[in-house]
Amino acid sequence: MSKEKELDWDLISKIQEGTATQEESLRWEALTRQQAAYAALIPWLRRVQEEQQDKNSPYYAMDAWENFKTKLPAKQPVFYLWPKAAAIAAAVALIFSLGWWLYPAPEKTATALLTYTVPNGQRKLITLPDSTQIWINAGSLVKVPAEAPSREIYLEGEGFFEVREDASHPFIVHTPEATVHVLGTSFNIEAYNQAPVAVTVATGKVQFSNKNGQSITLTQNQRAIWIAGAFQTTGTDASLYNGWRQGVLQFNDDPLLKVIATLERRFNVPMKVTGVIGKDQYCTAKFAAGESLDNILESLHHIYGLTITRKEGAIFIQPKKK
Repeated sequence: MSKEKELDWDLISKIQEGTATQEESLRWEALTRQQAAYAALIPWLRRVQEEQQDKNSPYYAMDAWENFKTKLPAKQPVFYLWPKAAAIAAAVALIFSLGWWLYPAPEKTATALLTYTVPNGQRKLITLPDSTQIWINAGSLVKVPAEAPSREIYLEGEGFFEVREDASHPFIVHTPEATVHVLGTSFNIEAYNQAPVAVTVATGKVQFSNKNGQSITLTQNQRAIWIAGAFQTTGTDASLYNGWRQGVLQFNDDPLLKVIATLERRFNVPMKVTGVIGKDQYCTAKFAAGESLDNILESLHHIYGLTITRKEGAIFIQPKKK
């Protein structure tokens, strides 16, 4: 049976829209544990649906769907999809065409790009044809050129880049909401779904641009976040934001909800907040590589008064009642 037939469209739609019951959510979590690629499906679908009307986008879904249909066997049954599912089918077709389901082996696409998908609980280091190195964090996707001299990259999630200098071929990183231009430098990009894009420069200089064309130039030990329609720039120690490559978990005045999302990706364990966590709750902490999730959660329990329980493979977090 082909993979597109195996997908439960009704369940995917409910998860994507946030209308799934607890039982359906647990069923989806079980699927993501069995097949790591499923874990990245929902944010990818949301991304594609946002851009499927943009023909200039590398993620233009309807073109991908039309291209995918031409590859089906002649006697392949035709599926008539209700409107909401049509965009999902197009997105899934695009995922198949980009080789998402073939992790960990990257596959060359028609646009001469290699796709690397790193599921929750893992990290990966890749080296480009020009010797540039990219560390890819958990729950992230990177598309890179198959051959030099092209140096145009697509990132969803988080990555740390050590770029080999080549003045004749600028290095460009595209994220869903922003673009970074460099010549030779090292820097960290955070571009997870539904979170502000942040760039932290370790060495050299980069230009950080949003999708509307506004831009800012950053140099060593500067950090900028694009949030609420503006760049927020600060001086910092860049090493605070790239220790994840060695397995270190470091939070620097981060919202508690972001901390929970990071733990979910790092340890590949579904985490559900069953109450309301205040926007004024922030976390500054550092956990050594190899620190257990139980010890980290115990620390959060004592500091924030969280009630933490485990049930059916998931962790439920209840804030302290006021």
